[in-house]
Amino acid sequence: MQNSEHENKILCVLRGPVGIGKSTYIKNKGFKVLSTDDFFYDDKGNYNFDLDLLPIAHCWNYTRVLNSFSRNEQKICIDNTNIELWEMKDYVAAARHFNYEIKIKEFDIPEGITALHLSQRSKHNVPEGVVEKMILVYSNLRNATIDQILKSEKPKGKY
Repeated sequence: MQNSEHENKILCVLRGPVGIGKSTYIKNKGFKVLSTDDFFYDDKGNYNFDLDLLPIAHCWNYTRVLNSFSRNEQKICIDNTNIELWEMKDYVAAARHFNYEIKIKEFDIPEGITALHLSQRSKHNVPEGVVEKMILVYSNLRNATIDQILKSEKPKGKY
């Protein structure tokens, strides 16, 4: 599709393990940034992650994205890890429905950067073992296409 068909409406989906620099990358680029992590911040700016609430947090963020699409906001960014393709599927399908151009921004993991390093860089105290798993899955699902994302399936039991 040509850009004119999208009326310059863009959805940018960031992909990469925690600590890789997604939030820093998108800062000051003029996008409305919507992250599932936002759900876990209290009124004082403290981050209080609760794994049991993660499914609710994802639904909450998806609803915010749909509201932004329905208001025809021009530049929207999903700032989640999006390690597995199915994690992006609903956002990408909705962006297509609302006629947004979709850009997937994947982050390279520089040589020598370890799971421990990324864990320490993360603002959210993600354990090294969890980051190792993220890196492994992410490394096997790089260069995702829109069609691959739309054909992906969420495993049973996942949020």
